[in-house]
Parts: sequence; structure tokens; C-alpha cells
Amino acid sequence: MVSKEDLIGEIQRLAKGSKPPTKAEFNDKARYSPVTVWREFGSWNGAVREAGFRPHKHISDSDLLKQIFHDVSGEIAPPYPDFEGRYGVSTIEDRFRWWEACVRAGLRPYERRPLAPTEWKQFFNAATAKSTPERRLIGLLAQFTGLTTSLMERMSTEWITDRDGDVLVTVPETLTELNEEWKFRVPAVWTDHEGEQHDTELPGLLTWYLNQHETMEFADKAIQRAIFRIADEAELESRELNNRSGVGTCPVVRRGDLRVTGGIQMARNGAPASRIRRHLGIEYTGWEAAVDDFFLWCHVHDEDFSHSDSNIDGIYLDPDSGDVLKI
Repeated sequence: MVSKEDLIGEIQRLAKGSKPPTKAEFNDKARYSPVTVWREFGSWNGAVREAGFRPHKHISDSDLLKQIFHDVSGEIAPPYPDFEGRYGVSTIEDRFRWWEACVRAGLRPYERRPLAPTEWKQFFNAATAKSTPERRLIGLLAQFTGLTTSLMERMSTEWITDRDGDVLVTVPETLTELNEEWKFRVPAVWTDHEGEQHDTELPGLLTWYLNQHETMEFADKAIQRAIFRIADEAELESRELNNRSGVGTCPVVRRGDLRVTGGIQMARNGAPASRIRRHLGIEYTGWEAAVDDFFLWCHVHDEDFSHSDSNIDGIYLDPDSGDVLKI
């Protein structure tokens, strides 16, 4: 596993005197990826500072975020390869990761775009109302676990330990990025934005299903199709509509959208960062998200949000007014 010391040494190796490498230069020449850097340090600039350098800064953070907001048409940012603005993505990513830059600029990212608290509850209600247990199971696994689609396809009875309804999932080490077993508990309840608790139905449903089948027996397309169908029945009016094969016109909710929203829900409910990280399998699956992403989203969108494990600082644009605010 790559340590912080390894990453700091690589930044120092690529530096030119007192000038640190840019993120683009690090991406081209380093032995490690920028993703590994922000996973360890939370931001590129944070890593540069810990390596003993001053980050490149030719424009203030507030002016850069305002420019990103100005260059995007609408409230949803494009995927970074499609972004055409005054400053290129490489310049932006010397300061922030693209997802982080979008959120700090008061925009909603194209990928890993969270559902609003009311939408999260609507999705849950639609999932639990499904007549077929298979589709209900897919929706709830997507909403309340960090299992990727490929892992959901491979899930088997051997992964499950049922201790009087307390269900433990163990993903084999051969299927994780760390080559270590990934263990997490399937949540039995969740708390909505109004403080009301709900039975997820997931532990019982999962053990029931795997008592009938040795494996999940769901294909990739079937999993995403089930999520789209549930989103359609949830009537998520704020999501854009797209025509999907086998489903028809439905709100766009991707697997990654549910996963990132699950992390935000856990952050809002005060779960420790270590628990969030393990439950969602961030390192075990090589996911590009980080717990700090969930904290950042909450700082930007939730008034008076606080969490004992959050180290997020800096500025952001108010999503409603565009005013520059400080975390």
C-alpha cells in the first residue's frame, strides 16, 4: 500500500528547485496516480504543502470558482472531458479535483451526483413497494451498500453470515483492490432527514434470496435497469430524463449517484469517517470518491453541518445566491 511518505517523496523528486510539479506533470511522470494523492491528503494542494512547497496559485480560489460557475450552462456541470471554460481542467485540478471544484462552485456534478434527502426517501419508498423481491433487493443493495455492480453480480451465499438477523457480508480478497477481505454489516434501519427511522428490509430480504439461490444471478444491465425503473416510479422530478433501453423515459439515477448519497446520509447522521469508508468499500473497490467528498457536500448544502472527523476548509459559492462563503 502506498504511504504518505512515498507520495511526498515522489512530489519532491519531480519538483524543479522550489517549484512543485503541477498535477498534470505528476499524472504524466509519477509512479503513482493523482487519485492516490487526494485519497491520502484530501487535495492536491494539501499534498504539495505537506511536501514542503507552496502550491501554484495564479488566480484566487474565489475567482476560479466564479469562473467555473460562469462557464457552465445550468446547474449541472458537464463531465470534465466536455468542459470548455476559460481555465482548462488541468489548471482547475492543480487546485481542486473536478468533482470538488464543481461542488465548491455551487454546481451539481455530472457523475456521482447526490440525490436530495427527499429524493432519497422517494427512491426508498419506491424500492420497498416493488412487487418482485429481486428488483426490491437490487434497489436496496444499491441504496444502502457500497457494493459495485460487478460485485453484486458475483455475490453468493458464501459471502453471508447471518447472526440472528445481523447480516455480515464478506467480499473475498481475490475480488478487492487491496487483496484483503472486505467486511461490512448490512444496515437494518436508516434515518431520514426528518429524524424518522425506517426498516431497510435488506438483511431479511438478502438472506431469504440467497437461501433460494446460491448466487445473485443478476447481470450488469439488469441491475442498472432495475435502478432506472425504481427511479421512474419514485417520480424524481429534479433529475433530467433520458430514454433508456428496456425502460423507456426515466429519471437519470446511476449506481454511483446512490452510492455517494449513501455516504452523505451516513455523514449527516454522524457516522465516523472510518465506518463510512469501510461500509462503502472506498479503498477495497478503488472508488474515486473519498469521505471528504461527503463532508464537503454537507458543508455546502446543509446549514450548520458539523462532524468531528471533517477537516474540510476553504471557500465555496452558495448554490442559491452565488455568494462566496467560507467553511
